[in-house]
Amino acid sequence: MAAVATMLVLTACGAEKSKITDLQSLNTPDSIIGAPQDYAAAQQVSEYLPLARMKYFVSTVDAVAAVGSNKIDGFIFDRCNLDYMAEANPEIAVLPDSMGELNICAATAFENTELMAQLNGFIKKYQDDGTAQDMYKRWILTKDHEMPVIQPPQNPVKKLKIITSGEVEPMTFYRGAELWGYDIEFSRRFAKEYNYEIEFVVMDYSAMPDAIRSGKGDCIIADLFHGEERAEQIWFSKPYIKTQIAVLVNRSRLQ
Repeated sequence: MAAVATMLVLTACGAEKSKITDLQSLNTPDSIIGAPQDYAAAQQVSEYLPLARMKYFVSTVDAVAAVGSNKIDGFIFDRCNLDYMAEANPEIAVLPDSMGELNICAATAFENTELMAQLNGFIKKYQDDGTAQDMYKRWILTKDHEMPVIQPPQNPVKKLKIITSGEVEPMTFYRGAELWGYDIEFSRRFAKEYNYEIEFVVMDYSAMPDAIRSGKGDCIIADLFHGEERAEQIWFSKPYIKTQIAVLVNRSRLQ
């Protein structure tokens, strides 16, 4: 997020921007609302803010910088990621309003029943034993976090190809040349539970469903939201994080 912090010092040119009191104050023809490309909840956002114009971003870093420089009026994403961004950058804030619930899930091909059963079994276990709460606190609620040492299995039963994005801090991102984040730890814990070797396959979200169906990967663990259109293409696990659709705004515009 250092790049974001640097870019947020920029200020927008032109007329002074209107104040933001709540979510509905963004529902105007003059409002430009950012969202991630291929965002599963985009239709939901359009229903809440039908008058606003949408702008899609490949990079969340670029989107957050656009909010900080008032090039867009808000950025829609899941609350857990936005809370983390706001904690790292005092110039931006998350509105308390919500546009509905979001489930973050893993996914497989429809025919991969064994792997899906393992994913759902692991999710229940890690939620019941407190691992989920510990991971959320370390990755989402704090800025300074380290990846715990999770030893890979000595005699793996097979290699598991996990598709991820590497673009969404703090979920799945690069620290130097190494993949890092909540989803990476989740993947390593899952692999250890079932004695799998891991190979991460990094790609854009738009390519993930086809990659799963064609066998280029075994499962997706990539801050992936459950969506109706996606559910017609891939099989979603039980949610391993439940969050909300929220909006990030420039703090100076809050009223």
